[in-house]
Amino acid sequence: MHSTPTIHRVPAVLAILASCRVLMLFLLPLCSACAQAQPVLVEEVVRSTPDGRVRGFLATVDLTDPTVEIVVTAAGTGGNEADLLRTDSWRTSVGAKLAINANYFGTLPGNHADIIGLSVSNGTIISPIRQFGSNPDPAITFTQSRVANIGYIDSTTGVWDALAGVGPSTTDTDPGTMLVTDGVNTGATARIDPNGRNPRTAVGINQAGTRLYMVVIDGRQSGWSAGMTLPELADLLIRKGCYRAINLDGGGSSSFVHLTDAGPVQTNRPSDGTFRAVANHLGIKINPAGTVTDRTRRPIRGAWIRPPSTIASFESSVAAVASAGIQDIFIETLYWGRDTGRNNLPNFPHRFSFDYLSQAIVIAAKYGCRVHAWCETGYLDFGTSPSALLAANPGFVVKHRDPANTITGDIASQRFVNLGNPGVRTNLNQYFAALAANYPALEGIQADYHFFPLAASGAAVWSFDNWARTAYQQLYGVDPITEVSLNGTSFPTRWRDWNRANITESLVQLRESVEAVSTSPLLHCVAFADYNSATHTSKMIDLPGWGTTTAAETYIPMSYFTSLTTVPGSNPPRNQAIDTDVQRAQTALPNKRVVVGLANLTNQSRASVTVQLDTIKGRGIEEFVFFNLDTFVANPSMRTELTTWFATRATQLQGDVTATGTSNGFDGVVDARDRAWFNTVFTGTPVTRIATIDRCDLNRDGIVDARDLALLNRAFGRYHFGEDGVVDTRDIQALVGCFTPGPAPNPAILNLWDLNGDGAVNYADQVILHGYLTVPVPFDYDVNRDGVIDLEDLMAQNRFPIDINRDGVIDAADTTALGARLRASELDSMRGSQR
Repeated sequence: MHSTPTIHRVPAVLAILASCRVLMLFLLPLCSACAQAQPVLVEEVVRSTPDGRVRGFLATVDLTDPTVEIVVTAAGTGGNEADLLRTDSWRTSVGAKLAINANYFGTLPGNHADIIGLSVSNGTIISPIRQFGSNPDPAITFTQSRVANIGYIDSTTGVWDALAGVGPSTTDTDPGTMLVTDGVNTGATARIDPNGRNPRTAVGINQAGTRLYMVVIDGRQSGWSAGMTLPELADLLIRKGCYRAINLDGGGSSSFVHLTDAGPVQTNRPSDGTFRAVANHLGIKINPAGTVTDRTRRPIRGAWIRPPSTIASFESSVAAVASAGIQDIFIETLYWGRDTGRNNLPNFPHRFSFDYLSQAIVIAAKYGCRVHAWCETGYLDFGTSPSALLAANPGFVVKHRDPANTITGDIASQRFVNLGNPGVRTNLNQYFAALAANYPALEGIQADYHFFPLAASGAAVWSFDNWARTAYQQLYGVDPITEVSLNGTSFPTRWRDWNRANITESLVQLRESVEAVSTSPLLHCVAFADYNSATHTSKMIDLPGWGTTTAAETYIPMSYFTSLTTVPGSNPPRNQAIDTDVQRAQTALPNKRVVVGLANLTNQSRASVTVQLDTIKGRGIEEFVFFNLDTFVANPSMRTELTTWFATRATQLQGDVTATGTSNGFDGVVDARDRAWFNTVFTGTPVTRIATIDRCDLNRDGIVDARDLALLNRAFGRYHFGEDGVVDTRDIQALVGCFTPGPAPNPAILNLWDLNGDGAVNYADQVILHGYLTVPVPFDYDVNRDGVIDLEDLMAQNRFPIDINRDGVIDAADTTALGARLRASELDSMRGSQR
């Protein structure tokens, strides 16, 4: 008999680590699902496969959010289990934000259906557990408090909602398995047609049962989506942090319907051409407890910097801007084909004699800042001698024709590459993957110059490298040199669209290269919002193409205008040129995360920092990157503008409940000080909100209680561990890499990894991180760090215990785990001697 699997529970509080000689400033209630940006986060899935492009949608649902409600289709009419209903119609009827199709079913007369396997809605069993012998179907269940479980369910005790995956049948002796089993890909033995490419629907959960993944993949549509195999689907879910998953009804039934925050409904493309009526559905409703005005997503507040020659200078600059509220450092990492880090790729030699990027990450964390790698992708050289990559591959350099019909290989000593060229892509993909693999603390990786350049005097530069000429001629039967006009920026739509598609595809591949390593680093792309203007058309920027696919996770339109004209009637004043540019980018990138690139340069007259920030806020955006950081350092008045704007105009961050550790306040971060202050307000008994504790009522329902605590935990995790909802070994590596004895260089700013607020980053902070893990990591048996697991470790554990099982608390379970490991080793040794 299959038993219901035990779900890992994160302890309510950390044990006091006195035996570790660490003084905890507060006890931190933990929630392993607190890195989610909002209750429902939807992202497009775009993948390359040997059989073509695959597309779909994946939603991540934070089940700890008190506003979330699980909805499963109720019983049908006339005593039938189900009435057939399209997913889009069902979503509207129940008022769900998100809906997918669910169980397999058999069609009955009169528009009715028989649901295959378990289905429970609001505590009512709609369809019973299906079981052959001792093998029940794999299913997902939810308690009334929204704790999820996936397993071979043989009891409905305590189940409030449930859906079944595909298990045994009367006609198939293959019992089938879950799609993901305890973090292991078991898609090859799941049903149905595991190795075929089909439209797919699946659901999964993290190990704690506090995060739900809902995925729908399109298929059977040539030119749009080829479909996924079940092992590929399982791999996608595992990368997102899934611990267990089941396969639901796919094929023509696969349906994904999402009501976006902006209003439009976002759907997949069903293989039938329209949604099929199905027997039951899984939906997510959002029931706000009150009017929440704080932002939930951690904002990007950044500045670009070209690294100074010394780390000391870098630290001085970061210290200055961090005090003004800058929290994201975009450091130039791939520069003229040289690597600021130490990725050891021969075509991208080291820029410095040491690993500058690693040191920059540690320094930025000391001032509470995250680091993003700024990479110049299309522009890979400057000067008279080519970079290593272009010296080894001269054919990568873009050729162009100017009005004088002169073929050249660069423009004013700049060398650009054709991003469509497969050789260029291979090298850039390797570099981006190396960044993701070698720098686990990176917050993001940015592709810049991801387009073609302009020549002098406005003449267009067109890629006539040998690869482009050959590929275009094979596709269209014409040499582009004879087809493309040579007068300025005028050229055929076909040539423009072909180049735009190539640039977009190269960007998609960069993101896939990063995600093949980890979903944690954000992939940013910088471009010009005015992509169709006479100035920018020849750059082949495909902003609308980026808007219809997941080419990146954030898009940074550069709005570097010198015009001082304001939007008529705007109060506070907004800059007309920047406002128009941002509006244009938002139109081209619907439902995408737009982070505006702004300029604070002083060599030309520009709108003030305050006006620029007011302008983007007028378009609903408060995320930005300024060029450049050095200007802020050199101009204290600009830093004052930043500080004042954050304090008086910026939308505050949910969970940022104090700036001083006393009454209401905010400082733009969610850290240990917020947690400590909240703990003095809510000690386990609900408290009526009053003016002095206003910000502790996170859900704005008039009471400070456990629901606010859950939201604070989620905000704390999101701030420290990122937006992807995955907390894993990478985060442990990032924290350990920033270990420091303290004290902090600026007492007003906690280190990004100082999770307990004691002024240092050490093992006590690592234990707190363990409580947030969403992906299982190996137990830590080598207590005394001598490279051997033996009885010495048991003695060390008794003296100075560590969190061996990495569950966020040091207790007897750790010693038990070590004892079991030692006994297993002894048995293995005995067997070896007997042989």
